[in-house]
Amino acid sequence: MAPTAKDMEPLSKFDSTGATMEPLKTHGVDTIMLEIRFVEKGNRMVFYPWDAEYGR
Repeated sequence: MAPTAKDMEPLSKFDSTGATMEPLKTHGVDTIMLEIRFVEKGNRMVFYPWDAEYGR
């Protein structure tokens, strides 16, 4: 729960959804595409773009 609460903290300064979305028109949103792979015995691993194994 703590990471979610931390992510929501910057949103607390806005008083409406519209006001929250307005800055996105000029600043955009950074996206992170995860890569999920099945490894030994059906286990999964998640790789982020900054991981050396990402895209291999």
